[in-house]
Amino acid sequence: MDPSNEDKGAATQADTIDEPALPRVTRAYDPSQRESLTDPEKVRLWQQRFFEAQASAEEYLMELGGMPAIYGWIEANSSITAKRFALLEPAKESRAAYAVTRFVNQLRCYDSDISRHYDDETNAYTITNRDCGILRYRREAALARVQLTFESPCEYCTKLNSKIMQKYVENSAIEVDYKDGGCEWRVMLPSNGTDK
Repeated sequence: MDPSNEDKGAATQADTIDEPALPRVTRAYDPSQRESLTDPEKVRLWQQRFFEAQASAEEYLMELGGMPAIYGWIEANSSITAKRFALLEPAKESRAAYAVTRFVNQLRCYDSDISRHYDDETNAYTITNRDCGILRYRREAALARVQLTFESPCEYCTKLNSKIMQKYVENSAIEVDYKDGGCEWRVMLPSNGTDK
């Protein structure tokens, strides 16, 4: 039919063309077509959004001032977070237990294989991260050709979380040993034992 024809009536049989049926296109599964996401999909989306926001902040800071800007952000972020923790004084836990629990649960959000142990004799926590979900997520991102800001996130993570704990739990000391695929933390508390 001539598209300029002003007669918008039905086409005559002579104008109809029998076209072969097109093959059915298989599309990738798209969960957005459903009414709601499953719990695992929600978790994965939350992880993805967090990492995207973190990567954006890191990229901005690196462009703004390189590693000195990152270290400045670690200092500011740890102060802000420690003050926020102080507003949420735990009812049943000490400050140290609260800070350690939050850190362990944060890593569990990424399916890290992590455990903690408190030793009465030394007044210290040992946190063992045998398989870090953050490192695993980054390996997957690198395989997908996502440009990563840092070669490893470990220095950023350990510096930030050590400073948060030290600012929130006065006179605490923290040591971190990097392991293949994870890390081990030792959080040593004041000798008076008042904040275990």
